[in-house]
Amino acid sequence: MSNGFRARLGSISTIQSARSLFPTTTVEPTTAVTFTNVEPNLIGTESTYTPSVTDSEGFLANSGLLTDDEVSDYFQQPDEDLSEMLTDLIRHTPEEPTSAKQSFLDVNIFPNPYDLDEEEFYKRHIEISKEDELFHDKLKQFFILSNAGKPIYSMNGSDEIIIGYMGVITTIISTFEENMNEEIYSISVGDMKIVALNKSPLILVSISKIAHEQPNVLLSQLNMLYNYLLSIISKPTIDRNFHNKLNYDLRRILTQLDFHNLDCLCMKMTYGLTSYDSFNYYISQLLNASLQQIKISYTARQRLNKILLDSKRMRQNSDDKETDLGADLLFSILSVNSKIVSFMKPKNHNLTNQDLTLLFSIINSSKSDISNDETSEDMWFPICMPNFNPNGFLYVFVKTIILQTTPVTITLLSSNKNSFYQIRQISNYIIHKLTKPKMLSKLTKELHESNTLAILREVPISHFIYKNKALNQFVMSDTDNSVNSVLQLSYFYNTLYHTKASQMKTIGSLNIKKFSYTRWTVDEAVITGFMLSDNNYEFYCLCNYQINSKELIGHCIKVIKWCEKNYNRLFIGNGVSFT
Repeated sequence: MSNGFRARLGSISTIQSARSLFPTTTVEPTTAVTFTNVEPNLIGTESTYTPSVTDSEGFLANSGLLTDDEVSDYFQQPDEDLSEMLTDLIRHTPEEPTSAKQSFLDVNIFPNPYDLDEEEFYKRHIEISKEDELFHDKLKQFFILSNAGKPIYSMNGSDEIIIGYMGVITTIISTFEENMNEEIYSISVGDMKIVALNKSPLILVSISKIAHEQPNVLLSQLNMLYNYLLSIISKPTIDRNFHNKLNYDLRRILTQLDFHNLDCLCMKMTYGLTSYDSFNYYISQLLNASLQQIKISYTARQRLNKILLDSKRMRQNSDDKETDLGADLLFSILSVNSKIVSFMKPKNHNLTNQDLTLLFSIINSSKSDISNDETSEDMWFPICMPNFNPNGFLYVFVKTIILQTTPVTITLLSSNKNSFYQIRQISNYIIHKLTKPKMLSKLTKELHESNTLAILREVPISHFIYKNKALNQFVMSDTDNSVNSVLQLSYFYNTLYHTKASQMKTIGSLNIKKFSYTRWTVDEAVITGFMLSDNNYEFYCLCNYQINSKELIGHCIKVIKWCEKNYNRLFIGNGVSFT
């Protein structure tokens, strides 16, 4: 573990942009955010910014493609007022771009009273462990139990140590139920937060010592764990088992893979660790189950959409009988590292973002690694999509192929458990079309360049996130997935997301801009965080140094304009529908 951990350690400063191409920025001093307090200074108090909670129908709702004229008209509003307001908050001082590699321990994200090094701290306080001697040192705990106090899952510890907690938890829940009819209970004890979610006959509990985790975030995490159980068992099955036997042991129908998937979910939701897609998942949940997109040309995406539609219409002649191979096919997804490239759905049915992120998480936790020029084994498993139909199952076919060095995952969802062979034929057709020489050459080139966002060569921004509110989809610059960088990035964006924001009032306009500015000072390193939003978007960015307010606004607006101009390349919209 130790060698692997060292290999994955990195720093926020390793998330490079083109800032080295720019001369040193002259900026004025502002009040630094130190880490003697739990929370950073909150810049701006005119209004409290609550980031948007878009419709849970999510990325399949309210979509359309913007024309170049619409993009141009949208940005014909002055940003000088915004710059002036931010200038009042940022006093200027010369500041060099940060080159030092600070540790996540230097950022004071977590308390470190024993002055442990990174590896020791990770193993003692963060890494999942079933060893009892480390149980009380962990920063995060998740428990799932039955109303009768029967343990089902624990993030850390063995049955012997957690069994005592089950009785305490059920007693607390029962006490609350006698006085109020509530499903969620939040308790704070010092720096510890406890959130319980009552989904009778199940109870889910989170205990967090992480200062920047809010109770609403813990609640969202518990709901995701609950939805995972629904996805593999279904609500009717759970209710039926506990109706027949109140003291039923749900672990009897859970596999080792299920417990592994629960462990992975806990680490993703809390820290953005430990697999290649974990930080993307963390940001997705932070942005209210927003879906991450991958940049690809509009023409290429349309060709992929056509392949999916054609595969739905496939027919087979056998013994003078024509068979509709796609009769039971409901949804088709082409994705790269959990980022959707193309999507097909029925005209009158949707999959919510919550269901899709859960589906991707299960797929990524289940599939084995494959090397270059290979394809994965066929996966076929049932899944209950809680927001699509909590009472029934869809059947998922998954195949991953390598296009040069890029893994492309084909995910097909059927309504018929006996349709495996038909769905596999559809998958073979899609693979045949994708690997035709002309298509293969074009697609591999585009996918290889998909993580290269040209705008970052023009602005001194280390990392950014742009979310389209109407679609509930986001695009994010490439990330160093080392433990050190991910822990810092997840902390910075979580803090920036929950920071109070100032409001810029524009006379005669209903499109109100909101913004917040935060600066973290760690030894000689300075990290600047900025959030800008209006009715159409949310934009978050990090710079590895303190920056002049006018330049900061200019760079952010430039990236936002670039995202809107490249709308058709960055976002899939509604995908493509069949009738």
